[in-house]
Amino acid sequence: MSSSSPSISSASDISYWGILRNGIPSILNNAAAPTALLLNLAIFSRTGGPTWMAAYAAVQSTVAFCQGMFNFLLYVPMAQIAHAVGQKRHQEVKSRVMFALFTGIVLGVICTACLCWSVLGWSCLVRARTDCSTKSGGFVLQIMNIARDVRLLAVFYLWGRIPSILLVFVNRVCTGILVGKQRVQLVTIINVLTSVLDVFGNATVLLLRQNQGTIFQAGLATSAATIVGTVLLLPLSIYLAAPNAEAKEHGNAPTASRMEEEEEEHPFSVLEFISSSLNMIARSILLQGAVYALSILASRMGTPVLAANQVVTQLWTLISFCCDGFADVGTMVGARLLGAGKHKEVMILTRRLFFFAVMAGTTCGSVLLLFQDSIIDSFTATDANDDTKTILRSVWMLTALMQPVNALVFVSDGLLFAHQAFGFIRNLMLIGVLGIFVPSLWLGYSTTDTLLALWIAKSLLSFWRCLAAFCFCWMYQREHCNESAPGEDMVPTERSTLLP
Repeated sequence: MSSSSPSISSASDISYWGILRNGIPSILNNAAAPTALLLNLAIFSRTGGPTWMAAYAAVQSTVAFCQGMFNFLLYVPMAQIAHAVGQKRHQEVKSRVMFALFTGIVLGVICTACLCWSVLGWSCLVRARTDCSTKSGGFVLQIMNIARDVRLLAVFYLWGRIPSILLVFVNRVCTGILVGKQRVQLVTIINVLTSVLDVFGNATVLLLRQNQGTIFQAGLATSAATIVGTVLLLPLSIYLAAPNAEAKEHGNAPTASRMEEEEEEHPFSVLEFISSSLNMIARSILLQGAVYALSILASRMGTPVLAANQVVTQLWTLISFCCDGFADVGTMVGARLLGAGKHKEVMILTRRLFFFAVMAGTTCGSVLLLFQDSIIDSFTATDANDDTKTILRSVWMLTALMQPVNALVFVSDGLLFAHQAFGFIRNLMLIGVLGIFVPSLWLGYSTTDTLLALWIAKSLLSFWRCLAAFCFCWMYQREHCNESAPGEDMVPTERSTLLP
């Protein structure tokens, strides 16, 4: 099959082995960053106990919230580029890549400025870093109501992390571009390398020295690792955006006249990109806001609760991103099949991905239960962590039992991205967060004031997301169950009757 990228073999891509072949590198790629964060949290625990863990949690939860709001920089380019590749729109791929990179840089600059102002405060920004010791920080740290010693450590740590905030936006766009073009192995190698450098840098700094300036240097170590990732990912993304970059390898580069004709037939729509991005921003704000609300309420229950909440959040995130490897298969393979109009193969792919999700989630939940004591002890190594250990045990069973549902949620998200059903995703998150999560969270916090109550609310949101995604897939199957000939029409996306 002639194409500007590796050809699609439907039977191979949707087979169990084909899913594993693409899924395992994606799992490693997605798990690299959260694994690094989890290991860094354990290193912070051994360095300074709950106080340093709480400082790390305050900064990391805030940074994750702001960066998570713009997750569309990863998923929208991935889905749209894979869809365009499936339809052999070579010039459109290049336009989408360059616009996504430009958007990522602009939003990265804006987000970095907003984070610095909201966490550090204006008075701290206009003075030297060492003069911040007499300041209370920005309004975010005041809302969290954390202790003064924790607040001071958080300010120093964020100063070191500032360079990495912008670059993470660029790295996410580059990752989405390369995964959309099915360069998963290449992306995995670079992102794993970046994560290894991050953990090595933090371990070297924190375990050798333990003073107030050390936490600032730990932030710089994370920034240095991110710079390495950007230097490797950005040139590759720009090179592979060229319409004939991969086609030359196969001797079938598109001609200039063909590309001009294609651009006239299928012009790149900035409005379509913006519309999809706005829907994803709304989804991300709701989802990240829900997770951030857990951190804020946990911080108001005390330092041990905030530390325990960060451990649960990082474990939940790590398992989610491990299962997100299968979600990426759903996005990059599903979008290409949808672009080619192969509805039957899409339904087969969907069922098999759900199977892998249940297996992966069950395995991860079992590991949490079997190694409960060892995992908890790794984050509570000091005697001062007895309260944190008790709190972790109170939410451990729920965390383990929810992992099959958690895996299904993330895999179904990948399939929804493949359908470019961004409006549907926005609507289900609006209903789930405002109609289910917020009332449950308020009820739990106001009546029991425990970390378990907060995570029950989060679990109810996951159940809703899983149910809504199943309904979407059921409607899609009803719509296309009688179609057997692939390639007849382009698959309807969010403007179709598939969506409510």
